[in-house]
Amino acid sequence: MIRHSLANNTLLKKQVEPLFKATLPGGLANIFSACLIFIFLYNSPQENHAIILSTAITVLSIFRIFISEHYLKNNNYKLTTYIYSHVFLTGLIGIAWGGFAYIQLNVESDSLRSLVFLINFGLIAGSIATLSSLLLAYLAYMVPQSIAIFYVFLNMNTEYHLYMGAAFAIYT
Repeated sequence: MIRHSLANNTLLKKQVEPLFKATLPGGLANIFSACLIFIFLYNSPQENHAIILSTAITVLSIFRIFISEHYLKNNNYKLTTYIYSHVFLTGLIGIAWGGFAYIQLNVESDSLRSLVFLINFGLIAGSIATLSSLLLAYLAYMVPQSIAIFYVFLNMNTEYHLYMGAAFAIYT
């Protein structure tokens, strides 16, 4: 029984090590993207939401980077604590990105909405490379954004809203 759990722990360490190593570049991409969207939404009706969401993404990304770097330097602590912390913070970051997608429902400029969605899509696609070694982390990041984007597409005031929702469902 003890050998079995040690073998599982070794396998789990091998599985999540790439996740923790990819957290720094992934976190920096999140921070940069949040700042970029804030710049886009500056002096818009969504500016207050953008301040809150950009700050949340930045702070949560920094905490997640710290946790990952701490594990990589001192991996003698309980691995599951690091994994659950990483997934929890990843989920909160995904919810914040979902918030950015959701506020696009009230954005008047199609160009601005498209820019924000392009960043959302890019982050979702990029997260496959950085979060795919742990499916739970990928889902915690992707699902909140996808739900918000799907909701916005279905509720946009355009004749193509159902097609956009269907296309996004296929993309997802």
